[in-house]
Amino acid sequence: MRNALLQRVGLFLLIAGVVSLLASALIIPPLIHFLEANLSPDGNISPSGEDQLRGLYILGMVALAGLGAALWAAGHSRLGAKVREAFLFDGLFGSPAGQHSPLAVLMITTLISGALITSFFLLDQESELFAVVFLEDGIMENLSAALYLAAALFSVLAAFRVRGSALPAWRLPFLIYLVLAAGLFFIGMEEISWGQRIIGWETPPVFAEGNVQNETNLHNFFNDYFPVIYPLIALIVVPILLNVWLLNDKRWNKLASLVLPHPSLIGIGYLIAVVALVWNHQEMIEELLSVFALFYTGRLYLALRKPAREVQTSSSKVRT
Repeated sequence: MRNALLQRVGLFLLIAGVVSLLASALIIPPLIHFLEANLSPDGNISPSGEDQLRGLYILGMVALAGLGAALWAAGHSRLGAKVREAFLFDGLFGSPAGQHSPLAVLMITTLISGALITSFFLLDQESELFAVVFLEDGIMENLSAALYLAAALFSVLAAFRVRGSALPAWRLPFLIYLVLAAGLFFIGMEEISWGQRIIGWETPPVFAEGNVQNETNLHNFFNDYFPVIYPLIALIVVPILLNVWLLNDKRWNKLASLVLPHPSLIGIGYLIAVVALVWNHQEMIEELLSVFALFYTGRLYLALRKPAREVQTSSSKVRT
């Protein structure tokens, strides 16, 4: 009875989200007119405000359709069992009580990413608060740099933890963690232009020519390519991860637990993919990726900081 109810509710939300997306051209203009007449102080919404409302509506309906699909899957008896196995089991921790809650991670990361996206659309883009929070050198940009650097530190610590553990196949994860740490450190430093935004030195000529923001970094040389790169990554990575999580008949093996993101990060992963494919806002994608990186590396550090015998024991519980 419970599964049937989940399926019906999920199917209803999925259909409602898809239909609302397809009918957005018919729904959004009356919605804007209603808001102008009832909520706007001067009875008028600016063009930028209308763009914000359209974006928020589209992302909201995509999220609604995603929630419906998740509920439908959870209500399907066989698929639901596979979903629960993938999303609530943790091969590193062995899911002991009090050690790690994949469900909590799923809820927290999804809520954080949803709040970031929603606040972007709800804040007036002409306001001083919006500039302080979201624009160049704002709170979110500096915070994302800090999260990337923290994730890099977690990755280094996890690398040396796995090297000192009793796990037999530690060499590949050790190398992957160090490479990941280097990449995250590079991204974090790029976000603050390697300290230029803090110290304020003059941009060297080698960086000034061709850099769209005249800053000491490399990624601004490739800004024209990011609108293509991010959606392409989303189209490639998301199906691969879903296949690994849901279509694999085995639980997490040791290597998968040590390297791949846990399925509990699917909420924020889904929203990153939506932002990349629907909105394609570079700064928001980078901010969400910094949260993803922090939780991904933080999970590894928390698991591998346990004594080596405990790590080996919890990993051996995974069926291969």
